[in-house]
Amino acid sequence: MAALTWIVAVLLAVFTVRRYVYIAASLAPSRQDRPADRFSVAVIGSFKDEEFALPHLLKSLAALDYPSQRLSFTLVSDGSSDGTVRILTKWAAGRSNVHVIVTPISQGKSVALNLALEAAPPSDLIAIYDADTRPAAAQLSWVAGAFDDPRVAAASGLLLPLNATESLVARYSALENWVYQLVILAGKDRCGSNPPTVGSNCVYLRSEVEAIGGFPPGSESEDIELSLVLVKRGFVTRWIRRAESRVLVAATLSRFWWQRARWTSGLYHTARQARGAEAWLTVAGYADRLALLAAMALVLFGGLSPIWVAMYLAAPVVAAMSALVRAPDTGARWMYLFVTPAMFVVDIAVSLSSTLLYLVGRRVEWRTDRT
Repeated sequence: MAALTWIVAVLLAVFTVRRYVYIAASLAPSRQDRPADRFSVAVIGSFKDEEFALPHLLKSLAALDYPSQRLSFTLVSDGSSDGTVRILTKWAAGRSNVHVIVTPISQGKSVALNLALEAAPPSDLIAIYDADTRPAAAQLSWVAGAFDDPRVAAASGLLLPLNATESLVARYSALENWVYQLVILAGKDRCGSNPPTVGSNCVYLRSEVEAIGGFPPGSESEDIELSLVLVKRGFVTRWIRRAESRVLVAATLSRFWWQRARWTSGLYHTARQARGAEAWLTVAGYADRLALLAAMALVLFGGLSPIWVAMYLAAPVVAAMSALVRAPDTGARWMYLFVTPAMFVVDIAVSLSSTLLYLVGRRVEWRTDRT
């Protein structure tokens, strides 16, 4: 019991100190980034059954403020059974720089992105957007500007929720989004700690992605895994505050549960690429919830002081308040804190369930249930 108590106490302390470091760093002035449009960019994307979200993304892509002669689009329908192919084909008609690939069966996001990468015209950079993303017109220029630094091999921008007030679940999802973007990623970038890319709204140095064989097949967190591999190769990654996009967050319990399960499984899978303490803490993902669960059990049986649990819980509250103050279009801020206790119970439950499924080898499939 004593050994377990020490392990749990150390884990809580590490997670807590790390949060406060990034909270403090995120409050510092951002780096002096500048936009750029001198790089050629191949926009690639993989979509499965996205007929509801896809038209909005395509409208945003058409409005990107980037030189058209340096821009191409290679988009894959990965075994879609709805109107995704029709929407992509219609958008490509009359656009000479758009290429659509249709696969009869779904092979997964990484495989589909590799198909797009192989078919895309030569370019300096590759950019990825998911169907639920709405990049601002200047987004691509701001991310591309990060590559003026030859050390940079990957960069992503700020993702802000589109539907934060849609439901109580959406409010919690939005709060998590703001904390991760405005506190964790902002803090990591300010500390030079190589913030990992997010699966959408991100750009990579194409030559380096091709040098490592493309996107890791079978990976459920290809963004995190690719970021870790590039850092291992001696490059750095960036997060650009001015490269803004909007994104749809989970608004139902079922979608929140499925999305979190897939993210958790994907993060554990990327552990094979982790090198160094910060990389391991990144791939640990939501495991801090499990450390909290263990701490609460130890408190219940008298093996740990409640002060440890209170210390741990204080840091997420401070992070949430810090993010809410800086987040735009939040509506009534108190509502986000009101819904957090109940949703945090769900959060812990899905983290535990997903961890157990991963340990027994159960794979979480990629699917879309947006309407």
